[in-house]
Amino acid sequence: PPAMALLPQALAAFRSEHPDVVLRSHIAPIATLINMLRDGDVAMAMALDDRMPPDMVVEPLGRTGFCCLLPEGHPLAARARIGFADLRGETVISYRGNTRPADELVQAARAEKAGFSIQIEIDVSITAAGFVAAGLGVAVVDALLPWSQFKGVVVRPILDGPTMPLSLLSPVARTLSRAEEILRDHIRKAAADWRNAI
Repeated sequence: PPAMALLPQALAAFRSEHPDVVLRSHIAPIATLINMLRDGDVAMAMALDDRMPPDMVVEPLGRTGFCCLLPEGHPLAARARIGFADLRGETVISYRGNTRPADELVQAARAEKAGFSIQIEIDVSITAAGFVAAGLGVAVVDALLPWSQFKGVVVRPILDGPTMPLSLLSPVARTLSRAEEILRDHIRKAAADWRNAI
């Protein structure tokens, strides 16, 4: 989600100042990102989590909620907001078990005395857009990604849903280069602009 919501603005600003610097962007599950940071394959990562191992520096950038993605024409699309109870009987697409987003959603549903059963598990939320558009089910995913850009998908906020932290990660043992520090500043500004817009 951060790669589509915040990174384009940050990278565009950085490239306008430093067009000769080669940039690499990776989209991966959080466990893979942590390994890439440890191995020196990447200097920084953005994640929807702030519970990290002690060898990671965690900088809070903001918080985001969750939303429901529905295929166009779905009966629930007539509602302004979707509650967990509304999802009974639906094929639900959401995060793989034993991940922070899945745990947060299950706890929020339990607090509402509603069940939350996931039939199609995903690691990266963007995969849900194609699944929903193809009619595989409805998805409960982060609200950070600009979902309205996907054709065939209707977006509705989750009623009384939890929120997730957006964090910038870097390894404790590594000092950022000057170019990486400048990019980090652009990421911070993109996050500030996003917070001010919500």
